[in-house]
Amino acid sequence: MTPARRELDRREPDHRPPAGLIRHVLRVALTGVAFTGFFLGAALLGSVVLQLVRLWPGGLTERQRRCQRLVRASWVLFHDCIRWVGLVDFDRRSHALDVRAPAIVIANHPTLIDITVLTVAVGPACVVAKKALFSNPLVGPLLRACGHIAVGLPGDGTESAVDQAEARLRAGHVVILFPEGTRSPVGGLGRFRLGAFELARRTGVPILPVRITAEPPTLWKGLPWYSVPRQTVDFRLQPLPTLSVDASATMAELRDITATTKAALAVRAAGRRSQKS
Repeated sequence: MTPARRELDRREPDHRPPAGLIRHVLRVALTGVAFTGFFLGAALLGSVVLQLVRLWPGGLTERQRRCQRLVRASWVLFHDCIRWVGLVDFDRRSHALDVRAPAIVIANHPTLIDITVLTVAVGPACVVAKKALFSNPLVGPLLRACGHIAVGLPGDGTESAVDQAEARLRAGHVVILFPEGTRSPVGGLGRFRLGAFELARRTGVPILPVRITAEPPTLWKGLPWYSVPRQTVDFRLQPLPTLSVDASATMAELRDITATTKAALAVRAAGRRSQKS
């Protein structure tokens, strides 16, 4: 570079955007592409592929598990892709959970992708989801084909989610549910419902509580999808000791177990924050 060129460069302001801004815009764009692919893929799976899979011979439970396995394989591909592009660091191999059906898996619900992460880690399972999602044209057919469980509002004619989940457990499925019933508030846990613990009392199957953490926080409730952090999100699953509920447990004892489980998850969360401070 000549001295004159160096002098001009010194005098002229640099209007190029900073590299950090470019990387952040790229991350937002990649997030948009990832979610577009996710929903389009779910629509294709549910409306075409799984409908064909359900035609194969076998009973209802076998057909549902077949669909669950195929959907899980799709979520594995989704998470491998977003890990490869640096959006979310979730290593499915190191976070695989040893869950033997029938079983109940419960977790806190901090982000929008918790259910896909749990499905990848746990394996084929039935998921408890809001009834409105079952009528969604993109994901509804997928949810129905896999035998997932719809939670309706009181008095809307929907069969009790606990009754549906009990039937799935007795058929030999794993059932995944979030005791809060919605995504967790930022930095904490919402009110835990008794459904999972009532299920364990009725069926005698074990409960595996799992703590989900995402650092830095992303895809929280009320946070737009494009509000993504400037660095790769470290996504982790932390299983707690398995719980069992006696068939003779009273409602008061169920409430105690529920509160104890919530407190254990909260202690883990507090411990993680204190380690980072």
